[in-house]
Amino acid sequence: MSRTSPHNSVAQFTSLGKFPFRLFGIFLAGFFFLALQHFAFADTDENIKNTEPIGEIIVTADRDKTKAITDKPASSSVVITLSDKRDRYIELKDILSEQLGIHVREFSGSGHLATINIRGVSAKGILVMIDGVPINGLWATGVDLSRLPLGGFESVEIYKGGGGAFYGDSALGGAVNLVTAKSQKAKNHLALTFGSFSLVELKSIMNFQSEKGNLMIALDGASSLGNYPFLNNNGTSLDSSDDFSDKRANNESDSLGCLLKYSHNLGEESRFSVVTEINRARRGVPGLLTFPSPNARQTDERVFFQTLMEKDNVLNHTDGAFRLFFRNDILDYEDKFGEATGSPIDTHASDDLFGIGAKITRYDANGNGLLAGSLEMSHEALNQSGNTKPGRSKATLSIEREKHLQSGKSVLHLASRLDSIEGYNPQATFRIGASHRQSEKSAWRASVGNSFRVPGFDELYDNRGLIVGNPKLTPEKGFDFDLGFSRQGDSSAIGITLFSNHLKNQIVYELIGGHRFKPFNVGKSDMAGVEIAMKKQIENITLSANYTWLDARNRGDDAASKNKQLPSRPEHELFAQIATAFDPVKLECNYHYASGNYVTFSNTVELKPRSRVDLRLKWNRDDWTIAGEIRNLFNNDMLDIRGFPLPARSFYLTLSHEF
Repeated sequence: MSRTSPHNSVAQFTSLGKFPFRLFGIFLAGFFFLALQHFAFADTDENIKNTEPIGEIIVTADRDKTKAITDKPASSSVVITLSDKRDRYIELKDILSEQLGIHVREFSGSGHLATINIRGVSAKGILVMIDGVPINGLWATGVDLSRLPLGGFESVEIYKGGGGAFYGDSALGGAVNLVTAKSQKAKNHLALTFGSFSLVELKSIMNFQSEKGNLMIALDGASSLGNYPFLNNNGTSLDSSDDFSDKRANNESDSLGCLLKYSHNLGEESRFSVVTEINRARRGVPGLLTFPSPNARQTDERVFFQTLMEKDNVLNHTDGAFRLFFRNDILDYEDKFGEATGSPIDTHASDDLFGIGAKITRYDANGNGLLAGSLEMSHEALNQSGNTKPGRSKATLSIEREKHLQSGKSVLHLASRLDSIEGYNPQATFRIGASHRQSEKSAWRASVGNSFRVPGFDELYDNRGLIVGNPKLTPEKGFDFDLGFSRQGDSSAIGITLFSNHLKNQIVYELIGGHRFKPFNVGKSDMAGVEIAMKKQIENITLSANYTWLDARNRGDDAASKNKQLPSRPEHELFAQIATAFDPVKLECNYHYASGNYVTFSNTVELKPRSRVDLRLKWNRDDWTIAGEIRNLFNNDMLDIRGFPLPARSFYLTLSHEF
């Protein structure tokens, strides 16, 4: 299947005549007001340092203008470094499942579909990005985490809470950003993994450096039969007499990815970088255990490209950046016998995104605040067999203001954004946040803001099988706030966050007769909860635990589901770890727990609680590492989605070398 490029993207930009110039003028006025305020108060505070325990409130680091705007100290965010995780077999879903407020939903084990919700907001409301470029497609139920190999990435940035003011569309509940590795001073890395169910993975990261340029090449290939055993209840969960031992079939997966990044210094204050990622994955679609699909197949391909130009001191204490990006996603789904859905499907879809953006950041002379403004235009187009070829243009203007007060003890963060999306009224979002360092060991944080999600083309135009699209859908809306406190001592730390998110105008599929479903804007929901993180160091033993309590309620008008717990949102989740190190050996024991959660909106069918214990052992000598892992040590029966059993006890062994 040949790839299609965005049709007439440049022409689409000229069609943005409906851009709201009155609101645009208001935003410009606000921009200049904040700029004047910035200059009026510039150079009045002392240089500061930020401290943040447990990675939840403020990142521990000296104030650094290169990351001040991305830290967003008033938000509930965390940055996870990946360099110390490359020496074992790990997927993005494994990292996210250990974080507060995040629930990972797995369908069929390694290499297969996995999605997340954050603080109760479903996968479609979570924005996933590579270097700030969205990879959420127009025809998807949420980004598949298994399609994001981690080899060439340096860190994962997680933003929890409505991110409309920072990221725009689709960040109803938060965002996840994969940051490509910096090739400067980086080591070469090679890792080979063997595991249960015939899993083999090879990861390689090579760096080539010159006086002014650096090239990184990351390769990641994996293959698995996925034929794990499980207990088949034969579709009768209340009757164990007909249960039998079964094995997952048509669950194989193969993937190959390549990421290249070239960085070049044009001078002391100028540089540019080019990032290209190519990824291809092919896998079987095993289907429900009671309705298996032995012949269904899915192939996914992605091509990602971004070039970034950066110039320091374009004006005094003012930096500038310009970027151009492109993403092409291809999906081939074949179920010619209708095994998985009851209706034959042979889908070939191509989703193309093209965009340009510019950003200017003004810093106080002493580094105690900043003002940033950005403008971006993009066009996304869908080309699918048997359907129309819709496209969508977007223009966004955003402003962020960060101010340090009381000699750096307090930080005020203001952000606003205007998104003009073709076919919809302009969407204005904001975020107001503040953090206060009460002492050297404790800090507070609070934020409030709104967010939105524009309907996907599947919800608007799909007309296959049992689904009927609704072109009259309007954007979903969200309003949220959070309040957090943290304290860090010499050998212990604790953090607690309260959060609440109200969603309205949600898109819900309803039965319209003849076993056909159509989406409507009728949903409302409230999600509130508590996140608690604790850590204790006792000599060479580290104890840590993350606990999330979530109360997610349906507030729609349907009597059967009103005030009921939302499906697929466990009320309690816990991750606990005991780690110890005796050079050159490190041992970890991890415990995952998720309480029972409902399958239906009316709460008539409930999944049982899920628990898992994992053991990890790592031996390191010089630049060689051997890592072994046992997952699901006690071989518990587990599932996140009804009818999709998860892997039994499994073993992994990784040999890695840095040079």
